[in-house]
Amino acid sequence: MIDSHLLQKFDYGQYMNRHIYGQDDPPSYTLKNFNIPTVIYHGGNDHLCTNESIDLLIQRINKTIISVNYIENYNHLGYFWSTNAVDLIYSSLLRLIEKYHG
Repeated sequence: MIDSHLLQKFDYGQYMNRHIYGQDDPPSYTLKNFNIPTVIYHGGNDHLCTNESIDLLIQRINKTIISVNYIENYNHLGYFWSTNAVDLIYSSLLRLIEKYHG
């Protein structure tokens, strides 16, 4: 998604894509078929998952999004390594899981 701006399977390069997927380019995911309540967390310092890519994702799965959460100082690893991830993410995420799947 970073280079292609497409939500697709991993791009191994043309040769390996042919071997793995049977085609030159990796296949795209068909998000319109997804019917799963979705929560998005994204950070202001995340250079792997930019605001542009988040906006694109939101456009494609808008019907199932129940919450979009922006955390200003988070980067791509902040969700795992931050000392305040429990307070900022995991507690509310667990409540939402219980609400929609409990």
